[in-house]
Amino acid sequence: MSLEIFPQAELVLRRAGPPRRYDNTMRVLFHQCQRKFYWWKIRKVDYLIRPSYFSWGSAWHIIKGHWYSHPDSKAEPFSPEWKNAALEALTIGLAFWDNSGAIESKLDTRDNLIRLWKAYILSYPTENWKLVKGGAELGWLWSLPRQGGQVSPYFLGGSMDGYIDWEDLGLMVLEEKTTGIWLSDFFMMQWKFSSQITGYIWYLTQLLGEVGGALINTVTKQNVAAAKTGITPQFARQIETRSEDDLFEFEHDWRRDIEAIERSWDRWHWPKTTDTINCTGGIGKSPCPYKGLCLSGLPPSLVDPLAFPNLTYREEKWEPWKRSPEERARGKPFALPSCGKPRLLRQKNKPHTKETPS
Repeated sequence: MSLEIFPQAELVLRRAGPPRRYDNTMRVLFHQCQRKFYWWKIRKVDYLIRPSYFSWGSAWHIIKGHWYSHPDSKAEPFSPEWKNAALEALTIGLAFWDNSGAIESKLDTRDNLIRLWKAYILSYPTENWKLVKGGAELGWLWSLPRQGGQVSPYFLGGSMDGYIDWEDLGLMVLEEKTTGIWLSDFFMMQWKFSSQITGYIWYLTQLLGEVGGALINTVTKQNVAAAKTGITPQFARQIETRSEDDLFEFEHDWRRDIEAIERSWDRWHWPKTTDTINCTGGIGKSPCPYKGLCLSGLPPSLVDPLAFPNLTYREEKWEPWKRSPEERARGKPFALPSCGKPRLLRQKNKPHTKETPS
């Protein structure tokens, strides 16, 4: 491909203007490295073959989603009905894994899905909460108000693993997390600072008026029993809450970040990170897929990503608030149903605009 094509294509991308719809992935990437944001969001460069941990995590979420949606998961533990529901959930998740094309790695294996699912249902044979009907893997999109509560053209969105009704705590976000590292106190503490979790709570609060927080349901792919350390668990759960001040700050910080993205867009300057672990990777952090592009010595506008290993162009738009065709075929709703008046943050009669993903 001629190098002259890329600057022309960049001009088209720049004239299209910055996005009006955002999710936490876009925000995190911009903070990690503006050049990474440029490659991933603007140039739509992505993995040719996605790492196996993506497929493993998806398979695990599918197993859990089917299990908690199945009426027999509430049957007497270890009864025939309960066992059949657990086996059915595992079978569906394994079918996804088998057809994903993922190449097994040390921890991302079919056997590990089986081992951990058996351990999980033995650890949690019953629950004090239930998945809200239709509440598995839900997309959402909601307007971000301007300072002072005026309607703005910006929307925040995403896709939650689900939401649940806990008898004593009310409606809550359900967030499933998988990791290849140990579930230390430091690992679990990160969710107290997570903008992703804050965003989910913020959305449910806008929609429902009041929520109990978020249940973080985590699993490590490490074999804790084989390690015989007894220091960290195989599974861990914690409930995260956010105050009204936290949610007010969340809105303010998002407005600031959108302004920063628009300034970078106007200048069309996307600097590289100064934190090199974002490039090389480290414990619990994958290396950046674009590091070869940054080491090419060429201006980004002259770089052909297809000349580098395991990179391709992403055909579809990044719209996590929309359901996949498979989810639509299963009749999953596109967004949470409206269940009450929006909660007002520090101001009366604050207008909100809800946009239903299509």
